[in-house]
Amino acid sequence: MVQFWRAYRPPPGRLAGMAGGIIPVAGHLPEGGGFGDQAAIMLDAFAIMSAAEAELLAGEPG
Repeated sequence: MVQFWRAYRPPPGRLAGMAGGIIPVAGHLPEGGGFGDQAAIMLDAFAIMSAAEAELLAGEPG
């Protein structure tokens, strides 16, 4: 699941998705189709991993 999440995320320094995240698509998705065709549990897992990463990065010294 982490490998899917890493492939989904945009490269560092790039805006995520169309218009910088308004439409939440960044990279490769595990299933065929678009964002709405993905399993809800996978998208929930992506959100959890992104939140955990943001929390970890917020605690790092600049």
